[in-house]
Amino acid sequence: MSAASILGMGACTPLGVTAASSAAAFRAGIVRFREIDDSAVEPVRASYLSQIPWGRSCAERTLELTRRALLDLVRSFPLDSASRLAAWIGIAESEPEAVAVERALTGHLHAAFPGLVGPPTFLRHGRGAFFAALAAAQRALLARDCDLALVGAADSLCAPGPLERLARERRLLGPELEGVIPGEGAAFLLLARPGLVSRARGTLLCCATAREPRHRRQDAPNTAEALTAVFHELRADPTTQGRRADLLLTCETGEPFWTNELATAYLRNVPLMPEPFTRTTAAEGLGDLGAAGGAVMTALGLCWLARPLRPPVPESPQSLLMVCGSSDDGHVGACLIECTTKEEASR
Repeated sequence: MSAASILGMGACTPLGVTAASSAAAFRAGIVRFREIDDSAVEPVRASYLSQIPWGRSCAERTLELTRRALLDLVRSFPLDSASRLAAWIGIAESEPEAVAVERALTGHLHAAFPGLVGPPTFLRHGRGAFFAALAAAQRALLARDCDLALVGAADSLCAPGPLERLARERRLLGPELEGVIPGEGAAFLLLARPGLVSRARGTLLCCATAREPRHRRQDAPNTAEALTAVFHELRADPTTQGRRADLLLTCETGEPFWTNELATAYLRNVPLMPEPFTRTTAAEGLGDLGAAGGAVMTALGLCWLARPLRPPVPESPQSLLMVCGSSDDGHVGACLIECTTKEEASR
C-alpha cells in the first residue's frame, strides 16, 4: 500500500499561535498554566489561549483556535484550488458542545476553503478522534476519492461547560486529587494522495484505531486491550516491520489511568518502542487537550524531527514519529509518520 504525503501543518495552542512557536516553547519547558477564578467552579489551574476572552463558549473558543491553526497551515503550504479537497475533523464526545462545535466549524471551513468537496466529516471520539480522522482520510486518499485531505482536531476544556463537567466528576487537579489541568488547542495536517507530489514534510506510514471495552467511564480495570492491538497493528504493517519509533508522543493527561494503560501496552509491544524507552506527554506542557491532543502532538513532533537539536546519526536518522491517544469513552488510536528532516527538505 502506498503512503499518503504530509504537505503542511498548522497549530494553535496556549504556547503559541503556530506549530513552530508551540513546538519551540514546549521543548524549552515553557508552560502557560494559570489559576482561574470562575464562579461556576473552585479556583483551578488551566492552560488557555489568553487572546480569547474568558467566558466564551466551547464552540467559540474552538472556532478561534481552529481559525488560527488553519491560517498557520495555509502559510506553510498554499492550497491549489484545482485539487479536490475533503476534510475530516476530530472533536469532543460530549453534547451539547459537539453539536455547536460542528455547526461553527462547518461554516468556517466552507468559507475558508470554497473548493471543499462535500461537508466536513466530524469524528466525536475525544482523544481518539484525530486518529479516526486520519485513518478515514488515508482510506479516501488511497481510493482516490480526493486529491488532498485536511485532517485535524480542535477542542477546549477551558470553556464553562467542560470546566463544570470536570468539576462535577472531580477530575480537576487539586491538593487531594490526581486530576487534569484543562487545556485547549487545534492542529491540522494537509495530506496528499500517493504520487501527487514529489516533496513533502513527511509520510503517513500507517494509522490504527480500536475501541477499548474497559474504558475510563466504567468500573472494570483497564487491561489495555485496544491500545495493545493498535500498537500490534502498527508493528505488523509492511511499511514499518522491524523498525522502532524514534520519538513517542502521547495524549496522556497526567492521570494514573492512562499511565497504567500505556505501560501495559508498551510491555506487549517493546520492539516498536524507542530504545531507551522515553515519551513526551501532552500534560507536560499543555494540560489535557481533549480531542485536540493527537493532532497537536503530531504537529509538534513533525516540527521537532524536521529541526533536530543535534546532527542525526548517519546510520540511524531520527525520523520515525509515533503518536497515540485514548478517549474517556474508549476510542483509541495511534499513527506512525516518517518525517522529512530539514536537511532532506532542502535538497
